Amino acid sequence: MWTWVSGSKELNQPAVYEEIGVPHPNNVPGSRYNGCLWEAKNGVLWLFGGYGISPDGNEGTLIHLFTNYSGWLNDLWKFENGMWTFVAGSEGADAQSIFGLPRIPDSESYPGARYYCVCWKDNNGHFWIYGGINGEGSFLAETWRFDGTNWTFWAGSEIPDVHSVHGEPKTFSLDFHHL
Repeated sequence: MWTWVSGSKELNQPAVYEEIGVPHPNNVPGSRYNGCLWEAKNGVLWLFGGYGISPDGNEGTLIHLFTNYSGWLNDLWKFENGMWTFVAGSEGADAQSIFGLPRIPDSESYPGARYYCVCWKDNNGHFWIYGGINGEGSFLAETWRFDGTNWTFWAGSEIPDVHSVHGEPKTFSLDFHHL
């Protein structure tokens, strides 16, 4: 049986972003689809991106009485102890990726807005995303890791719509994508 736990019962609601990194009863990720969702070992629920409604009036497509915008999101949220926390990302729609050096955690780096990305968590509790499609309809070949604090650009191409580079079958290499 399903139980309503949090959020608005109304359709098409924008996200509410209180102070970043601080749980708050007013925080809510807002309506969205095609985001990545996973559960950590400690039962914390995490949510990244998708297509949704942003309160930021600087980007996205205008909807709802000229006060909210819809678009692709890159916000990262966690749900713990009955409250949402806005953890990282942009409050606006259609943000671009900010790349750091590959495989070096950087508090200034983060994946851009996207949908249809592949996501998973590893045995160490890190959350990973690969690829997806950005708000311009371009295919992404970026791999990102979130360690609970920082996003890390791991591998792939910083340029959308790049063709993949294949090596020998069953051979691992970080060089299979253009950097």
